[in-house]
Formats: sequence, C-alpha cells, structure tokens
Amino acid sequence: TSGLSLYPEYDYVTINEDNGVQRQENRLRGYAASNQLTVRARDLANVGALLDRLVSVGGNTINGISYGLDDPSPAEDEARKNAMAAALKRAELYAAASGHRVGRIVTIAEQMAYQDTVMLNSARADVPAEPAPPTPVAAGQIAYTANVTVKFELVK
Repeated sequence: TSGLSLYPEYDYVTINEDNGVQRQENRLRGYAASNQLTVRARDLANVGALLDRLVSVGGNTINGISYGLDDPSPAEDEARKNAMAAALKRAELYAAASGHRVGRIVTIAEQMAYQDTVMLNSARADVPAEPAPPTPVAAGQIAYTANVTVKFELVK
C-alpha cells in the first residue's frame, strides 16, 4: 500500500420545518476508502498479464508504468563521469582560447535527471471469440543524465 484515503460521503436531504420553510441538510451516509498500491514486477514478459489480473480483482485506476533499475548507482555514476569529462573539456577549450590553462576546481554542483519511456501497444477493436491475449506492453527505455556546473580557476 502506497496510499490510503478515507473520506466522508453525504446524502443531501430536504427538511420541512414547522413554519413551512424548507432547508437542505447534509447527512453522513458513511465513508469511502481508496487504496493505492505500488506493484514492482521484474518479469517484463508478464506485465500485461499482471495488469489484466489487477483489473480482474477490482483495480479500477492504473496510473501508469514506470521503468527503473534495481540499482541505478552504476548508470548514475557513468552519467556523472561523462558530465565531468565534458565540463573539463569545455573548460580547457575556453582556457586555451583566452590564453590561460585550467587550474583547480573551485566548486561543483550537480543535477541528476531520470527519464523513462513506456510504450503501450494499442488494443484491438474487434472482439475475439476466444479469451483475449494479455494486455500488450512493450519494453521501455531508461536514461540517466547528469548535469554539472563546475567553476574552475584559470591561471596564466
């Protein structure tokens, strides 16, 4: 369970008072509960069947699929190395163009970005005579991007 909500539900009734005046009143009918689940599946070949099963047991809202790595650290570190190499290369270009050389690093600031792309295949419009195949779900893509802002000291 990744989210649980409970909220009141009311009936709106008309009350006839002794003086002939009518007024509206809210009466508590009960409470409605909403339960959100997070499901982690590692077998991509069975994701469509899993979605079908979730719907068959009462799931009525699916907020989407996101792809991720169990351990993103190696991919993130590779993105960091590439970002730092690009920053150093650019600093050396600017330093050389201005008659300087790159000295020490003064500051480093990082921004990491993660992006996944999910592709759902469209459902068929015809109604098959046999049970429908599982909901088609295509593999997605994952990208990790690191942006670094590096302040270098330039020396003559």
